[in-house]
Order: sequence, then structure tokens, then C-alpha cells
Amino acid sequence: MARARTGGRSASPTSDGLPDSVRRAPWRSTARLRTAAVILAAAVGTTTAALAPADPERPALVERHVRGEVPDRWLCAGKAAVGDHAAMTDTALADLRGLGTERGGTVAAWAPAKWHYVWPRDASFTAAALAVADHLEDAARVLDFLDAVQHADGTFEARYHTDGTPVADGRAPQLDGSGWVLWALGVVLDAAPADQRPTLEARFTRLRERSVAAVEAAIGPDGTGSRETVRPSPDYWETSTKQLTLGTVAPLLAGARAVGETALADRLSAVLAAEFAPHGYPRLSRTSAVDAAVAMTSPAFLGQWPPGARAAAARAERLLTTGAGGIKPGQKWKDDGISWTPETALFAYAWASDGQDERAAAWLAWLDAHRTGAGALSEKVLADGSPAGPAPLGWTGALVVLTQAELGALVPAAEVYPQCSSLADR
Repeated sequence: MARARTGGRSASPTSDGLPDSVRRAPWRSTARLRTAAVILAAAVGTTTAALAPADPERPALVERHVRGEVPDRWLCAGKAAVGDHAAMTDTALADLRGLGTERGGTVAAWAPAKWHYVWPRDASFTAAALAVADHLEDAARVLDFLDAVQHADGTFEARYHTDGTPVADGRAPQLDGSGWVLWALGVVLDAAPADQRPTLEARFTRLRERSVAAVEAAIGPDGTGSRETVRPSPDYWETSTKQLTLGTVAPLLAGARAVGETALADRLSAVLAAEFAPHGYPRLSRTSAVDAAVAMTSPAFLGQWPPGARAAAARAERLLTTGAGGIKPGQKWKDDGISWTPETALFAYAWASDGQDERAAAWLAWLDAHRTGAGALSEKVLADGSPAGPAPLGWTGALVVLTQAELGALVPAAEVYPQCSSLADR
């Protein structure tokens, strides 16, 4: 089975193109191994601590981790982070586990009112992050949940209750979910030891086949009948649209490539080339306003940048950087000065997959400097630099873990925590 990442990292461009606010971010590229229990600051900095709201209740595991207590057997069984952003990464990983549910799903955040649901997109990223951190069975259980709730035609609702029932709030199904699930499956299989892949492939045969069928069914002739296109669908913006979005076609292409559906990927590549590439990879097909979804065309998702996409991503990064220093979803997003951490982390992941380690590290540094007082990654950062929205947010945490894996900053936990050896002896 082919994987999305087969060609290694792309060559770095000669100019970094970083926004000034990011280039000035305080980061250091030298990794430093830690040799004691996790030491997490109560706040990232005095200014952030003063502005940070209280975190919602978190699972006991996460609280133990945040307080710097001895890691448990689960953490020791996988990988931990090294380097300047190790504390943020390990906390994000612990949060991902804490966001898991008894049935295997993973909620977007612990905030009960609007985010305590399972989004197929967010869950797919969590599965991928758990897999690269060597928590393979946890990753597979997330895919099991998605397999159980998927419609027979391979599509997904926008979000689900933790018992697997759809959230009846009028939101339309989101086609990108079928692509993200395929991409996550590819990451999970790629992370698995070779002798475990056949069993995992068999376990998720139905999930794969139905998802591929959903993607194939979404492709049809355009209005002129001269070429193929993909039917419009809400994407990560979760707003209705009558036009195809980059945030839909890129995940579908990523998924097809991740599971080795070459012919299907070629058809989707043709749509991307016809409707987005000539216009600088905008949010809506054949328009001009840029969107953070251009980061979804990076090697992390497609194996290599499509023609012109790297330059388009650099341009989008510059245009979408807010005064607070993070990224907003797109030019058509409201201009309120708010930065969104998932979009910011998407660019970190994109540049890391492109071999631009320093550029990726700069975004990690920004995320690290804007965590809540308890060390969690929130959904957004206000114009004054204070964290806001639900925290911890699973999608952002997953992207941080995935970025660190690309940067080579994840190692067996026993190499970081001496206590792991004593746990293994019990």
C-alpha cells in the first residue's frame, strides 16, 4: 500500500519569506534532552499568565502530567519530545489521550457546550498524532469509532456525540471527513511495524473502501462537461458554500494518495490544477482570496508541493498573519485580530514536512508562548495575545505532535524519563 510520504522532504527554498513578527519569535534550534520528570511551567510567561483564563477540568492523567509527577505506563510506552518545545508537546500528547472517550472517539475539546463532540477531521488528526507517538492501538481505536459511525456511502456527518449518534444541529455532512480519514489511515499504517500492517489493513478494509467510494462519488463533470470537478461541500470553516473549496479538495487528494489510490489521486490532482493552481490556490475555486488550507497541499499531506503551491503558501502565511503573530483562517475571515491555533499549527506542520525546520520551529515557539496558564493549547489567541476559546483543543495538539515528529523531536519516552524504566519493572 502506497503512502502519502514517499519522496522525503522537499528541498528548502533559498529565501525564508517569514513574516517579521514570526522571524523575531524567540526560539532556539538546538535540542536539549531532559533528564528528570516533566517540568512544566505554570505559565509560559508573566504576561501570558496574567491574561490566561482558567483551564476547564482535565482528566487526572493530564493533571498529573502538568504538575510534573512521574509519567504513567501509557506515556512510557510511547514517545516523548525533546528540545525547546518538549513541555508543550508532551502536554499536548497527554491532552490527546485525555480527550479520548470510552468508545474510542476523541472530542474536539473538554468544553461541554459546543466542543464536546467528535469531529471526523479532528479525530483523524488525533489518530495520526497518536500513531507517530507510538500509541498505535489508541490510534486504531479512534479509527474504529470513525468506522462505526460512517454512513454506508462513505460520508460522515459534521460531528457526533460520544455515543456515536450524529449531532442534530442542521449542519450538512462534510465531504472532507472522508479524505481526512483516509489520510489518517495512511499515517497509522505508515507508523505501524511491518508485521502489524496486514492486520491493520484488514481491520480497516471497510473504512478504506467506503471512504474511497465516497470520494469517487463526489467527482463528476463540471458545468461545461469538458472536465471533472468535485461537488461543493462545507469544509473546516463549517459554513455552507456553493463553490468547491481548497479545504475540501486538498484533504480528498491527501487521502487518495495516502492509501495508494493512484488513479483517483490523479483525477483529484487534475481538479486542483484546473480550479486552484492558476489562481494561487485560493479558498474558493477560480477566485483569489487566500486561505490557510493551502498548507494542506504541503508534503505532509500530498508527498510534495503541487506546482506553485509552496509560493502560494508563503504568500498566504504573510497575508494571514495577524497583529498578535498567529494565523487566521483566510482573507475572507472577519478581521478581528484573532489568531487561530489550528491554522497556525498547520503552517508549522507544512514547513516541517518541507524541510524548513527553523520556519516550523518559529511557529511552534509562537504557539508555546501563547498557551494558557495551565499549559494547554487553546483554540485561538486574541489580538492582545491572551489565549481564548476552548482549551485544550485536540486539533492543535495533534498538529504540534505531528510537527515534532517531522522535526525528529520525538524519541522513546524511556530516553527522556528515567522513571519509565522503573515502571517497566513493576
